[in-house]
Amino acid sequence: MRAQLQRFFNRFSHDSVSNQGTIQKENSSSILPKAQSSDWHGFNTKRACLFLFVVALVVRLLILVTFDNNYISPDGMVYHTLAANVAKGNGLSLQGYEPFERSFLREPGYPMFLGGIYSVVKLFHPVRYIQGLNRTTYILDDTYPEIITAKVVQSIIGATSIVLVFLILIRISNFRMAFWTGLISAVFVQLAFQNMFILRETLVMFLLLVLNWLYLEYLSEKRKILYLTFMGIVVGFLILVFQIHIVILPVFFVLTWIISRRWWLSLKHTTLISAVTVLIIAPHCLSAYSYYPNINVLKSFGTSLTHEMMAYTRAQFITVDYGLQKREDAYISLGGEWGRSSREQFDRSFNGYYLAKADSLNSLIPTAWLIKHKISTYAFNAIHSIYMSGVGYLSGAQFIAKYGWLIGYQLLLLPRVIGIFGFLGLIAFGRKYLLYLLPFVTYALFFWILGSEYRRMIILQPFFIFFGVLFGQYIYLKAKGYLQLTFPTPEK
Repeated sequence: MRAQLQRFFNRFSHDSVSNQGTIQKENSSSILPKAQSSDWHGFNTKRACLFLFVVALVVRLLILVTFDNNYISPDGMVYHTLAANVAKGNGLSLQGYEPFERSFLREPGYPMFLGGIYSVVKLFHPVRYIQGLNRTTYILDDTYPEIITAKVVQSIIGATSIVLVFLILIRISNFRMAFWTGLISAVFVQLAFQNMFILRETLVMFLLLVLNWLYLEYLSEKRKILYLTFMGIVVGFLILVFQIHIVILPVFFVLTWIISRRWWLSLKHTTLISAVTVLIIAPHCLSAYSYYPNINVLKSFGTSLTHEMMAYTRAQFITVDYGLQKREDAYISLGGEWGRSSREQFDRSFNGYYLAKADSLNSLIPTAWLIKHKISTYAFNAIHSIYMSGVGYLSGAQFIAKYGWLIGYQLLLLPRVIGIFGFLGLIAFGRKYLLYLLPFVTYALFFWILGSEYRRMIILQPFFIFFGVLFGQYIYLKAKGYLQLTFPTPEK
């Protein structure tokens, strides 16, 4: 059994790292491994990428045509309106009428991406604002071709993300582990369902995986300045989609310091990435400052959904959880604030209005309950970051009630198995791989910021699947070794 386990650890150990902080490879100038190291049961890297892409895309398109996807969240309605105005040539505005005042409520990255899709649809079909909507279920009364097209495009991006997972893992483990992780991720319904929402998570996950791939190229290639520049561009785009991704920069510094053991080299490279990132986000920040000339707008990178406004938003939902008001009433109050001009939102953020309102709402609730609520919220989101208990916008119980136990239990059991195995695998093998998984480490370290909504933690799922596959293989080899010792094969 000891020999079996030794071969297992040798097979799955990561590539050695030199003192210069570069991953040693047989062919360091090549992006993909050589053919002899990337062939398994007739699959080479190109065939595996194509196979995984097709499987992932088919699963996503089946979800699109099978399940009830005429749902749009309140955030999705905001993104749709912004994108529709971009397609209509009205700029980033939340108004459906002139003068189409510029809105800074949301980061511009995802609305611009969505607006590009809508602009293509506009060539064949009018792009409309949302008109008919059930405010209780948030189900649209009509079909919007631009929304369906966006879901198809996001399905393609989601399938491409699965390929990126495979290409990342094949660099740090081996072909078999990378392929199985990619295949399970491709058919993982909870992961695929996220592509059905008009929300930024699909784009964020894709960009994070691109960043991870570039990070590995930076570690393994001599052209470090080139890959650092590309990484800075991607980090800039990530901030323009979701501002919290600024935290990637300090994590990059720490990881490269650990790998290279030269803090000044890590600082120099982090500075280069930061400089490129600033160049990418500068136009939007300057535009916001021109709109509202107050240096405080830069705290949220030009977004009028400021930290102060978010404090007020959280306070509203806390009163819902405590039972002081209905969720619909909270949405009405918040809708009034979200519907204000960005100038008014900046005013209320920086003159203390939102913080005062948040303090007033929080004062209605016992402090002990607030602390307990915060702890329970993050505990809930931590657990559901490891495994996803719902499917789409439906909880597990709602999903079973709607589609039956035969479908429901199977789709809800798999995430729990993967989550348990993934967590155990992370404990057992994390130290071998975490230095090379920049997005995973970033989201895990800053969970206390990012984890307020567990759908944001979707980037963790493919890597939990990877650690789960590793742990499953470990259990298999251990059991096989035990059986061989207990029931030895008779000598011929």
